[in-house]
Amino acid sequence: MANSRSKAPRSKKKSRRSGAASEPTAPLAESSSPTAGFPIVGIGGSAGSLHAFQEILRHLPADSGLALVIVSHQDPNVPSLLAEILAKATTMPVSQASDGTKLEASTV
Repeated sequence: MANSRSKAPRSKKKSRRSGAASEPTAPLAESSSPTAGFPIVGIGGSAGSLHAFQEILRHLPADSGLALVIVSHQDPNVPSLLAEILAKATTMPVSQASDGTKLEASTV
C-alpha cells in the first residue's frame, strides 16, 4: 500500500545542528555583571557536549576575565568527573560548583 501523504518541499536552508557548536545560540553580553564586576558566561549542553566544552576552553586565554559556568546534563547517580576533564583543556582554574560557590574572573 502506498503512502497517501504528499511530501512537502524541503527547505534548502542548512540545519544548524551540525555536531560541533560553531555559532553561539544567543549573543554574548558585552558588559560586566553589575554586581560581580566581570562578565559571567553560562554554557550548557547535553552529556554529549563535552568535546564542544573542551574546544571552547582551548580557545580562551587564561586571563580572559570571564567567569565561565558550564552546565552539563549528567546522570545524578554517577559522580561527575567534568571538572577534572575540563581542567585538562585550559590553564584557568576549574572547580565543581555547589550551592553558595562564589564566581571569580578567569575561572571555570
